[in-house]
Amino acid sequence: GEEAATQSQNKACQSATRRRCAHMSRLGMRILTLGLLLPVMASAHYMWIARSHCTAVITFSETPSHPGMKSFLANVAKRTTAKLGVQPAQEVTPLSLKLASLARGSGELTAALPPSVNTSAVLLEGSALWGLFRESGQHTPLLLQYWFSAHHFADGWSYWDALSTNRLSVTLHAAASPAGHATAKVAVVTKFDGKKLGNVVVELFDETGAARGSVTTSPDGVAMVELPAGRPAFAMTSHREHAPGIDPVSGKPYETILHYATHSMLVDGVSAAPPRSQLSSQTPEALAETARWIVAHGNWGYVTTFASPKQGSAASTLKASVLSFSDGASLSLSTGRLFFFVMGGELGEGGGQSAALTISQAALNHTTSCEAQQLDPEDPRCAKLTISGTLTAATGDAEALGRACLFARHPQMAHWPPGHRFQVCELKIDDIWLIDFYGGAGAIAPPLYFKVKPRHHVPSWPPSLVEPEPSLIPAFPWEPRPPVVTRRRSGAPGGGAADPRSPPAGSEAAKRARWLVYHAVWASLGTVSVRLKGRPWGNVRSVADGVGANSTGLPVLYLPTPDPTAADIEADARATLSLSEASLRERVTPAGLLCGGRDPEDPTCARLHLSGTLRRLSDAGEVARAEESLGARHPFAPWLAQGGAHTGGDYFTIELESLVFFDNYGGPAELSVEDYLAAPSPGV
Repeated sequence: GEEAATQSQNKACQSATRRRCAHMSRLGMRILTLGLLLPVMASAHYMWIARSHCTAVITFSETPSHPGMKSFLANVAKRTTAKLGVQPAQEVTPLSLKLASLARGSGELTAALPPSVNTSAVLLEGSALWGLFRESGQHTPLLLQYWFSAHHFADGWSYWDALSTNRLSVTLHAAASPAGHATAKVAVVTKFDGKKLGNVVVELFDETGAARGSVTTSPDGVAMVELPAGRPAFAMTSHREHAPGIDPVSGKPYETILHYATHSMLVDGVSAAPPRSQLSSQTPEALAETARWIVAHGNWGYVTTFASPKQGSAASTLKASVLSFSDGASLSLSTGRLFFFVMGGELGEGGGQSAALTISQAALNHTTSCEAQQLDPEDPRCAKLTISGTLTAATGDAEALGRACLFARHPQMAHWPPGHRFQVCELKIDDIWLIDFYGGAGAIAPPLYFKVKPRHHVPSWPPSLVEPEPSLIPAFPWEPRPPVVTRRRSGAPGGGAADPRSPPAGSEAAKRARWLVYHAVWASLGTVSVRLKGRPWGNVRSVADGVGANSTGLPVLYLPTPDPTAADIEADARATLSLSEASLRERVTPAGLLCGGRDPEDPTCARLHLSGTLRRLSDAGEVARAEESLGARHPFAPWLAQGGAHTGGDYFTIELESLVFFDNYGGPAELSVEDYLAAPSPGV
């Protein structure tokens, strides 16, 4: 009986033990699940996206360098979306995400990317909805919303501004830093619904996932930090939004949305592309005012048009001219309208024609406006303006206004021979392109351009809270004088003994043309515009024609990949390279007068137009010589001698097919391509 009783007690004990074990097992699973879930929330797990060559990788983890648990990623994967935009496409493409298993129960979402992501500006971003989550000690749950990005823009963030739809964003923008430095200055920018979000704490992480401190953005949503150059960097921020609604996952109500945003980037040690939209002085109005300032002070520029097609050819030929212009009789009477005094037949016959006026800030203030600031003409901070439209003959009131504006600013024009049938023309503006700082060029709406007044804004980085004073320089840096009509000068221009700054005698056209090219440091490059769908366009480029005996008469130049001119040449290699004596500091008189005191449009102020196709330099020896030449001529642009800009690009020269050279009255000089190239080097 005792044995039976003992067996009965043992069975009861075993049964109770099994019940307790089952209960403890269920409790243990709940604790384990809660233990896993709490770190996800309490330890701040986020959604991260990164790009590895042609693959986008999304993870859900505490740190950006380690994948999180696949089970939690799978829970949110159904509500995760990502999209890709590759410049110049003006729309984004949804990515097809796949859940992949990794070691130790971790996982990631991946998506294939096209090869173009490795050579173009890229918008890569996405979002994920977790659902409701109850914070410790809180009765009302929050809705968790994740935003993540891994953009790459080498030259400006306007592409991201136009296409990004992430509500909360934190982005890292590399500011200027000399090559070879161990660290780079980086701007941390926070936005919510496209507007600046200030006073926000941003957590920073390095490539190992280790926390590297935090920074708080200014009221303008910007903070500056130093990060290791050439290494990945990551940022995270959060924002609470009171926006009552119904959780689409559980169907339950919530009062607040907790937004998390992350960003991944590779810090470029020589990058210089702060976001234009974040610069307080770079509002659309400020850009328009700067454009008006350049026009009000510029006085001359390069006009690119199409010449009539050659017989038997359907293609139009690019043509360029150096023209003086005026938008008002004085600075106070500046109108923004562009008037020219064009000799009959110089720009073609017939009605209006498509044209582009290119102006460089380097030409202002006796051609030293940028040099005085130690800025190269190709430096983004040395403003470059191209205004496109239709060049038409002015009539009626417009003709009278244009004539008054031109003669007030260019008194020499009143003495130009009437037999040359000069007529007042106006450029009817429909497109304005300006670059005056890092971050890419800005498009200016013509109505806004005409609405504002001339004012020179000098952007700074980081953004300055102090409004810069308007810059004022002499408006008309040359003296009025009637022309001396002769066929060819036989001595140094202006009379008297020649000096080292003077070009060769006017009777030696080939030598004088080569002298002009050798001494020029910038030019206008006319192309067939992709952006303007086949219209003529012009852009300022720094040039160099060898050093000493290495001068060839064929300048070399550098085209950054994101530059509109690079896209033009890729599509159509035809180009016209234009150089003017008015741009040379060697031809500025002691009184500060351009071109020895002559108006830039006067034929005795020499100009040369080289036409042909641009050829990319691929031979290592040619590239080395181009770097040497550009380095010698452009001390304020060291990147031109060091492989080019951080954006990537190529060196080019022109395959010369024809040329037009003016250096005196009586039409173009009789100068062939062969004679021009055979002339001795001016550097010897």
